[in-house]
Amino acid sequence: MKELRWMLQLPAPLTVNITEPSSISPEVGQRISQFDTLETSFWKELKNPGPTLDIAAMELDAGRLLYSMIAHSGLVNLMLLERLPIAIQTGAGVHGQIVWLDLTSDVAGEQTTLLRRVFPSPVTQTLLVRWYRRWGRKWPAVKAKPDEKSINFKYLLKPYVMRLCVIAGLPEGVAHNISSIAQADLAMRVPTSVLHFLRSRMLGMPMPVENWYRLLTGQQGLLKTSYEPTEKARVKQGARVQLVTEFPDQHPLLQQMNDAIRNVKAKAIPSELERFLQRQGISPILQLMGHWAIDLARYGGRKKDKLLADTIATYLSRISPLLDHADAFSDPFLLDADSWQDVYDNILGRTHGGISNRISALNDFHQFVERTYGIPPVDIGGISGQARVDARLLSPREYYRVKGVLKARARTDRWASVQELVLILGYRCGLRRNEALGRLFADFAGIDDPLLDDVQLLVRPNKNGRIKTEAGTRTLPLRILLTEEELNRLEGFCADRRQLISGNPGMRSIFAEEVGGYRAMPQAQIFDPLTRLVNEVTGDGTFRFHHLRHSFVSLVFLRLIENWPGEHIPAEWRQDEEGKNCLPSMDAPFWQKLRLPGPGQALWEVGMLAGHASPSISLHSYSHLVDWLARSFLWRRNNPNLHIREQAALLGKSLAATEKFRQRQEIPSDKRLASHLAEKLAEHWPRVGRKVLPKLREYVPPELSEPDELEPHQTITYRDAYELMLAMETIVPVGGGETARRGLRAAANLKAVDYEIAVKWHCNAVKAMSLRTNRERNPLEPSPAPPKANRSRLSTEREEVRRSIEEKDHRKGDVELQSFISPPKTPDTKAFAKKYFGRLMQWYQDHPDLAIETFFKVLESSQRSKGEIVIRDVPGQKRYYQMLCQMRLKSRVTIRIRITREMIERETEIVDYWEARFNTERDRIKLEPIEKSLELGLFGKSRILVEPPSELYKTQNLFWSVLRFVVLSAYVVNAEPSGDDWEFYRNEPGHQRLMP
Repeated sequence: MKELRWMLQLPAPLTVNITEPSSISPEVGQRISQFDTLETSFWKELKNPGPTLDIAAMELDAGRLLYSMIAHSGLVNLMLLERLPIAIQTGAGVHGQIVWLDLTSDVAGEQTTLLRRVFPSPVTQTLLVRWYRRWGRKWPAVKAKPDEKSINFKYLLKPYVMRLCVIAGLPEGVAHNISSIAQADLAMRVPTSVLHFLRSRMLGMPMPVENWYRLLTGQQGLLKTSYEPTEKARVKQGARVQLVTEFPDQHPLLQQMNDAIRNVKAKAIPSELERFLQRQGISPILQLMGHWAIDLARYGGRKKDKLLADTIATYLSRISPLLDHADAFSDPFLLDADSWQDVYDNILGRTHGGISNRISALNDFHQFVERTYGIPPVDIGGISGQARVDARLLSPREYYRVKGVLKARARTDRWASVQELVLILGYRCGLRRNEALGRLFADFAGIDDPLLDDVQLLVRPNKNGRIKTEAGTRTLPLRILLTEEELNRLEGFCADRRQLISGNPGMRSIFAEEVGGYRAMPQAQIFDPLTRLVNEVTGDGTFRFHHLRHSFVSLVFLRLIENWPGEHIPAEWRQDEEGKNCLPSMDAPFWQKLRLPGPGQALWEVGMLAGHASPSISLHSYSHLVDWLARSFLWRRNNPNLHIREQAALLGKSLAATEKFRQRQEIPSDKRLASHLAEKLAEHWPRVGRKVLPKLREYVPPELSEPDELEPHQTITYRDAYELMLAMETIVPVGGGETARRGLRAAANLKAVDYEIAVKWHCNAVKAMSLRTNRERNPLEPSPAPPKANRSRLSTEREEVRRSIEEKDHRKGDVELQSFISPPKTPDTKAFAKKYFGRLMQWYQDHPDLAIETFFKVLESSQRSKGEIVIRDVPGQKRYYQMLCQMRLKSRVTIRIRITREMIERETEIVDYWEARFNTERDRIKLEPIEKSLELGLFGKSRILVEPPSELYKTQNLFWSVLRFVVLSAYVVNAEPSGDDWEFYRNEPGHQRLMP
């Protein structure tokens, strides 16, 4: 297929529709009956008079609140229930009518990890108000044994449920199973995936408080830390890691390392491991694992200062899947956070048992490499290396803000449009960094066919990036996932780039730095400024591109489980400042748009759309709004219609006081749902029960540079002139089955270049490409030029150069044109060309006349048959030397002076002369005595020598081709043609057909 250059459409991966299994069983039916009986007893007990003693009354109220949390608010995980008193003592978060409690876990002293965000149901929320008004932030101090667990369950909740059992005539053993009984009722009220979340402590990690509060308020954080690129090595004080690229299978070596640990005494483990790591063939990642083991042996783990050898070996075994990715860690210090993230996600996706232990070990290992070697922090199973939940989301409103800034920047920043499309692919499609930037034209199936309504994005491996797992190969329906405006934006971008490519663009990178290239542009060029912008818009300096993927999974999961569009996403979240909807496909439930049988397949579908190895990854590490989803269901399905007596009992007030409260709050008499009462109470939440929330501010858009504030050289790149000429010479259909070159006017419109400027550039390019040497071409040498014509200084003038664009071989990169030489092709030459061109443009801004004169002198002194540029006259050499200094190449320049043997006696005088002539330092001048006396003059003959950078001289010297291209580009875009130049341009044969 490669030899014949065939292109086949990749078929869609096999889709298996899996519906969530039902949680209903005969046993569940029996427990539901018990639950209904307990509920009846709950309302009876609530009306009964309580104890008069404060301690007994507080314990009763605490037990009642705990029961309501389990029975009405879904807090059925008893480990999380034990964290509830601390959350109550910290205070509830309140915004408008929304109330929540943050359950945390103690970690290493005062640091805490957010485990769950609980939204009390209407009944529970009313009881919580009653608690704060009566007891403030106090909690009963029960007498428990040292190190006793489940204290609140045993001493507060269980006695209260036993009290209900007595009222209901149920056996007291029911109290012990209250969590299972409440889960049976939940099975009737919430989807199975939400029930799994409520049962578990590890699923659906919640967003940090500030991120959650930003989502609620639409406000902006106070930016404290800013994004720093992580592509560069950031090694700190860790032991040296030997970077090797070739090594055998690492698993047997890990086994040998574990054997070495077990066969020595504890004190000898560090020295034994250090000797072991000196062996040959140990990969960098195994070296890091070994250094972590040394650290564990010396300083212990998180809980113990001393660890047994078997414990250390067990920890190493738990992170052993890292060795399956040893090739990806050939230089771990150059990997960014998202690359580490991909590896960890892959490992967890393939873990089927003991996932908690693996997450813990990987988290400890990454904390070590982060602390010791400066590796960037990442999420591991929802917990970051900085021991806090890193479940950040970009709200739809914030997403539109970022898009708005990028659209405004597009007037002055040529990469802003690419950053906008990458943002769309990350947020709307959940693509990883390499998946977004590595897309080819052929991956967007149907995007260029107006007859096809089903536009799809094929996410599959290619030479620009791999796919993490087999599940990562997927098909995404763009017309459903994107808004119409976003799809039109993507179609327009593809169409504009396709017009600049001759032939079939299918296997070309859509985000190539040079249009039509096969390789994607450098990641730092797109992701670093995009991440900084998201940091600035959100006010969150820790936000990364990978969090867009978290946002995609979290929001799509809410959409897939809806019964009507936007059921679980409040209008305030999904609208921008002007009230415009920010979500796609709002004309029908999302599961219907995706042609699913119902919302029961939501978890599997979101896992397939995200390319996760299993749905558990989606729910475990990427779904951060499941807590809100649970609230959405429970507030509608656990919202009883309350009689005035029940409202009074719930508030702990008399009937008269309750009626007065309803009148004062203007609650109509027909509104008797528990939510009507709870919402009014939330608006007047007790101050003592309010949690201190993060300080935010009203959104302040980033400042934008106006176009007229930018200098022209800041908006022109080293390739712009070449791309204009390429667009001009490209063959396009003109109707009737005929084709022709696009022409200059159409190319100028396509490239957004003013036509008069385009004509000037073309005139300068024609003049430069017409420069010829004084040597006649060999008449036997194949060339379209006349047999006795002098050689071209810039063009090779080979037959393939004179061919039309569609006849040229594009496989090796951009080709030479009739009106421009070919641009740099390798990553190093492109990087240096960009750098050199910027410096030449700055020199032109400072000294325009001198710069233009020097540019033309360099072009006039070039010889394509010889790589090096040699300027022979001293005034030209001086200007050339100034240009090289402006390009910051002074340290690589030598001014060689050839002298005769007889002139050596005058060495000091000669050096003084040339030092003054070139206005440079003495160490730049090198005398070279020669035997034969040429016409050297009184002070010898000078010549400028340049030592190329090592990056440009690996197997061949590419410095001179880079220099020629950037000087030609700088001359073409800056020179003002003279009258003679215009006359020559108008009369130059072969160029008029490129005019409009």
